[in-house]
Amino acid sequence: MQQIKPENLSAETIILGFTGSLGSGCTFVSEEIAKLQDFLHYELSTPIREQAEKEDDPSYRNKQRIGNNLRRDKRLEILAVKAIECADDMWKKHHQEPKGVVLSGIRNMGEVKLLRQFPNFFLFSIHSDRKKRFKRLLTTGKVKSRDEFEEIDERDSEERLSHGQQVKRCNYHADVIINNDEDIPATAPGYKEQYVRDRFIKKYVTLIQRLIAGKRTYEFLPSANEAFMTMAYSESSRSACIKRNVGAVIATARQSKDKKREYGAVIASGHNEVPEGLDPCIFASGLERCHRDMIQENYAKMLRHCPTCGTIITTDFKCRACHASISGFTKTCPTCKGDPEIEYSCTNPDCKHHNDDLYSLFVPGSGSNKGKLLDVCRSLHAEENAIISLARNGSILGNNAVLYTTTFPCNLCANKIAEVGIGKVVYAEPYPMVDALDILRRREVVVEKFEGVKSSAFFRLYP
Repeated sequence: MQQIKPENLSAETIILGFTGSLGSGCTFVSEEIAKLQDFLHYELSTPIREQAEKEDDPSYRNKQRIGNNLRRDKRLEILAVKAIECADDMWKKHHQEPKGVVLSGIRNMGEVKLLRQFPNFFLFSIHSDRKKRFKRLLTTGKVKSRDEFEEIDERDSEERLSHGQQVKRCNYHADVIINNDEDIPATAPGYKEQYVRDRFIKKYVTLIQRLIAGKRTYEFLPSANEAFMTMAYSESSRSACIKRNVGAVIATARQSKDKKREYGAVIASGHNEVPEGLDPCIFASGLERCHRDMIQENYAKMLRHCPTCGTIITTDFKCRACHASISGFTKTCPTCKGDPEIEYSCTNPDCKHHNDDLYSLFVPGSGSNKGKLLDVCRSLHAEENAIISLARNGSILGNNAVLYTTTFPCNLCANKIAEVGIGKVVYAEPYPMVDALDILRRREVVVEKFEGVKSSAFFRLYP
């Protein structure tokens, strides 16, 4: 990771970073905060947009390609480095010393890791309902169809490539999550300014400023949702899963009669892990890797032609990590045991999926592919383990039981949650599974997107 030492930005400078799904309002929110707080504002996508204009192709799909190529050919943090350099130059030229910097358009963990060098950097993740995001992008002409939106949104959320789009991972490491589902009327003077002040500045930005200034913050207390979600993230750290760590807690929750205070207690918790008595995949003799990956590799080996145009797919690869030659598709390099980051793509320039990652698009269990292969995973899910913990302890759920989970439940867990009598699910992921969401709502389980300070900043902002 590159060490960066700007000439004008000091270590005490407040840097607010923003990540978010396409159409979530990340740019709108960051620009308004910068304007209202006298912060400098810079978009990490600026070099990408400039290159897209040169190519006369401003589509999201082309911008995603340009961004990936920049991170691949330079380094993962290149866009964050350019952003800090530009912000440093803007700071020098500003008519008076600004109060901080706002950086929007963060989409890769390399960018997050570089910005973490600044002690007063905080990452905000902006969420918005998928239907609302599609409507916003369609109305503004940024997408032309639902198919186009779904394609670029899936790619934006989580690509396998280390230099790819990683909004889901950035969200996982965010310090604050805020929901931005409200449509701001363009005809209401001053409304958007007041909206940003109320939803973003009054609590979160003000809290950060006061803490850094060493002022008292007793009026800012964590909500029950913030406390219980922090416990869920703590539980996730106990997972030995190679691919993903998920935590869940089940709690009782209620408000005081005047609705000024919240009460509750955790009654069960769980994380994704193999059943008791079995070794996790990474420690299992003869396995020592993800069992699900092995199943997916077998599917990939059968993918010899592009499913869209029929072009033969080349199966001679090189590992990007150690440059060893690889025959056939694999998710683990046999030489260095790392992720080979093979781009399994169609070489036909006339194909709809030319240069797309065919693995994510067509292999079961990858990307938006419907075959999730959950039945071949050796682990119990975090939600399942929390529910099993209830049964072991003989706990009885009341009408106020809430399940807090770091990621959105799958279909199988959604069925169990509804059946056991949990009344509400609070989740902290920007990409809920549509089918599971439908299951919960049909069973009258309240589904709520988490909002507030996450575990990564909980003890920083609530000392």
